[in-house]
Amino acid sequence: MASWLGTIGVAIAVGAMGLVLGGWLASHAVDWYKILSREGGSGYFVVFQALFALVVGVVIGVIVSRVVVGGGGTQLRALLLAGGAHVALLVIVGTVARLMADVPPTFEGQRLMLAVEVSWPQASAPTLPSGDILPYIGLSAASGNTVRVGRQGPLWAADARHENGRLIVPGAVEIFTSRGKRLLFVNTGTKDKEEGLALPLPAYPGQADRSWSEWLPRAHGGEPALADGIRYRFRVVKRNEPIRSQTVGAFSIGTVARSFTQFWYAATTSDYAADADFEVSYQGAPVTVQGRTLDHYIPDPWKPNAPPPVDAAVRYDRIIGVATVPGAEPALVVEVEYRDSRSRATYHYLLQPDGERLRTTFVSASSANRIARRLSPTPAGAPAQPTLARQGYIDERTLAMPGLYLFPRAVLDTRTRTVQPLPLERSDDDILKIAPLSLSPDEKHFARLIRNSNSSNAMLIEQVTIADNARRTVPTGFAITSTGNWQDADQAYFDNYFAWEPQRGGGFQVVLRAGAITLAHRGTLKERLDYREYRVAGARDSLREALIAELVKAFGAERLPTKADGTAQQIRINGQLFNLSQSEDGEVVMWMENHENTLPMVKLARHLDAVLATRRLDAHFKPAAAAP
Repeated sequence: MASWLGTIGVAIAVGAMGLVLGGWLASHAVDWYKILSREGGSGYFVVFQALFALVVGVVIGVIVSRVVVGGGGTQLRALLLAGGAHVALLVIVGTVARLMADVPPTFEGQRLMLAVEVSWPQASAPTLPSGDILPYIGLSAASGNTVRVGRQGPLWAADARHENGRLIVPGAVEIFTSRGKRLLFVNTGTKDKEEGLALPLPAYPGQADRSWSEWLPRAHGGEPALADGIRYRFRVVKRNEPIRSQTVGAFSIGTVARSFTQFWYAATTSDYAADADFEVSYQGAPVTVQGRTLDHYIPDPWKPNAPPPVDAAVRYDRIIGVATVPGAEPALVVEVEYRDSRSRATYHYLLQPDGERLRTTFVSASSANRIARRLSPTPAGAPAQPTLARQGYIDERTLAMPGLYLFPRAVLDTRTRTVQPLPLERSDDDILKIAPLSLSPDEKHFARLIRNSNSSNAMLIEQVTIADNARRTVPTGFAITSTGNWQDADQAYFDNYFAWEPQRGGGFQVVLRAGAITLAHRGTLKERLDYREYRVAGARDSLREALIAELVKAFGAERLPTKADGTAQQIRINGQLFNLSQSEDGEVVMWMENHENTLPMVKLARHLDAVLATRRLDAHFKPAAAAP
């Protein structure tokens, strides 16, 4: 009996050791194999592996104890042998797991990026992009002759240069593993057409790899010269150092990137987003953004008697966004981060040349995804303002046209580079995130859409005075958008229903436009990577049949038997199936199901919008009701 009690003790001790060491190894394996924490995945992995090591330890403890004691040995000897065996087993398992994992190498404690320059003879240089996908640099690891895993990063066509009769384009990619033979792939923008090149990058790069390599591939001594084709060179960059350098006027901007990911910001449009900060220099001197605590002080409306904080200098260590302000002497709007143990906040500052010095002006607190919205009218033919900023890139588009721009709590005039504070309310209301609808002719007021507090579904046009934040409102009445969705309200919507009326004492006010009629109806094409649908709201029961008739007339659509559930009418056009359904609230929806190529939906949607614009189908829509 005593020997069995000893055996149980040995089993418990070895199992407990296995629990601790197994959990420790599993926690490292979470990093080695990048096991996601989504829905507790990484936590469950660690727990199960630790419990498995515990069970194995108990089994080893029991077996070793019985063998040792049965041979005349002591339980202490059994404990040492069982513990040593279990440790050895865990060491073997951990070593194999580590060797089989794609663990990124480090240098001086920092993970690494690979900077690459690719070169072609000018006469045979490709156009970038050469096809319909993003140009990229690929880094892959191979086992034998099989490519096992890889990463991609951007090939920066905008930074291309010409030297000695060759086109040189830089790019970058993350060094994600120290395992396997390295291969470099170059794709100029044509799907499934890439150039593969051997990359002589050591498993653990050192100081010698931080300088540019020679141009590769090259002929070795005694070998015939290589054909004049693609060449490349590379160097290793720590992730806390700039991987890309750009010049804007007197500014030098370095992009410090930690990783690249392909980011889709429209159904068919993508870019390589970067997890990045920026290092800014002015006339060669590093720029550190400094402000005051009162710059971004916002009184608490619930505590009107609370005093403001003590004014003090604030130094911002991180620049997380940069936008250019064009001009004879370009300026920058930078987004900086303030972080302490309790909170994180981001702000925009204007950096503008002032002779030999740099003038820093506080602009506004920032908001997610967007720097600012344009207030001034957009010139005819000018590109639309981007809906999202490209992460990790210098934003050269948002503030490209001179004029007034609305920040969350200020208005910036990029022509005079002056800032007018405008303490607008901060809200998660989607309506308040819609772009301003119009700017008054004297540029002193703008109009925007707000909710009517007396009715959750009704809207008002609010006139905001920029200088003093004064407000007045105008009912929308029957003025609905062409889609029936308030999110689609824009300058055209405003110009159709409202006008800026000059006042006798000067200035302008928003008024309903005399004789305005409702906008022509149109649908909404909703797009994702693998799915598109076209929706038309506000319809009578007859609209679906009217739209099908238009598709029959224009494209020879063939009606198919209605499905058993009776919810959708199917039609066939050029062998492709389309579904049209109509909901009880008067919304017609057209879509394709289980189909990889949904681009035909774009053509049909544009045609139906053109038909709706003629107003021939207006009788199939419910009349607009005046909002209270």
